[in-house]
Amino acid sequence: MRNPSAPGGAEFVPELVHNRSGVGSHLVAMDINKDGVTDIVTSSTHGTYIFWGNKAAASGAAR
Repeated sequence: MRNPSAPGGAEFVPELVHNRSGVGSHLVAMDINKDGVTDIVTSSTHGTYIFWGNKAAASGAAR
């Protein structure tokens, strides 16, 4: 997140995506469905998960 008062003008703000899927051995963050928002794909012993990005959350409207 951009923050003019933080060192370098930006700060890291962690956000929980899912608390049971796990990251596993493979993680991909890219725009899979070409909607302009980053999606996350992860594969672990729990299975393969796709977390579709949310345009409202990406634009800051959900905060």
